[in-house]
Amino acid sequence: MAQRLLAAVLAAVLLLGPWQHPGRQGDNGVLLAAGQGLAVTPDNLGAGQLAVVTEMNVFEDALELAAELSGGRGLRGRRGSGNLGAGGVTTVKDMQQLQLASYAVAASPKVWRPKRLPPVRDQGVCSTCVAEATATIVQMAIASALKESTANWDIDARSLYYCSLKGRTCKTGWDLPDALKYIVDQAPELLRPADCLGSIPRKEYPDITDWEPKCEAARQRAAAGSCSSTADKITREKPLLKCSYRSLSNFYQMQQHIRNHGAIVSRMIVNDDWEVQFNESARNVSGLQWPAYTRNVSAKAVFGHAVALVGYDNENYQWIGINR
Repeated sequence: MAQRLLAAVLAAVLLLGPWQHPGRQGDNGVLLAAGQGLAVTPDNLGAGQLAVVTEMNVFEDALELAAELSGGRGLRGRRGSGNLGAGGVTTVKDMQQLQLASYAVAASPKVWRPKRLPPVRDQGVCSTCVAEATATIVQMAIASALKESTANWDIDARSLYYCSLKGRTCKTGWDLPDALKYIVDQAPELLRPADCLGSIPRKEYPDITDWEPKCEAARQRAAAGSCSSTADKITREKPLLKCSYRSLSNFYQMQQHIRNHGAIVSRMIVNDDWEVQFNESARNVSGLQWPAYTRNVSAKAVFGHAVALVGYDNENYQWIGINR
């Protein structure tokens, strides 16, 4: 099989084109499409002054949310203390940012559900969430670009994690910036199928203190084209995939990237009430059917966790993620 070199964009910013959303015919024959924060229907925009004001207030809230760098609900612009209130725009750069947010918000859907999802991974008791989330978003990016199933692109999180640094064990952990930089700039050959490393019982992972022999054997198999799922020879000079990444600073960029490329990787704080809401009874229910996590006011942060975000719901101020 000829060597195939594909580019997987992990987190890039692209200009947003008009979102083609199913709409309805208005009374004047114009096709009306609902964008984020604007329900442009004859009932809402033609039912009198109050309905129009209400719709514009909702849109302003969505716009302020998109313009915020740190997130959180809007609702401040009309009171004059937020980004969109009096004195909120003081420079040309602020105005450009506000205009871009306006276009992005008005032309994008309020809710985005994932279309191509890889199998949910299981990190067990190991601190491998960064590698698991990174492998997931690579799968999502390739599947999104090629319009095919994520099952066609097996990316092994174990190779990313255990074979990237000598001495790393189940409990070592990894930071997102370090992981992305290493995978993209130093070791792209680690983006390879799981059968290169071979089958190892998960229960043995915590007891393995030296992964180097296994990683070296995987490197040799990949370089020789001997991994059973691909005949491609995978080396540092000729990796199976070439990726790039970029930090995204605000909500509309993040949501735009999810729509264009399938997913982004982010960090979340897991509080001590997490297992109360996602208890044993949640295991047999789809995540999209289970109630969204809501932090208890008395909950305390326990640890940081990497997660792949694959959708959003701006009507309810929610992100949709794949957890492990």
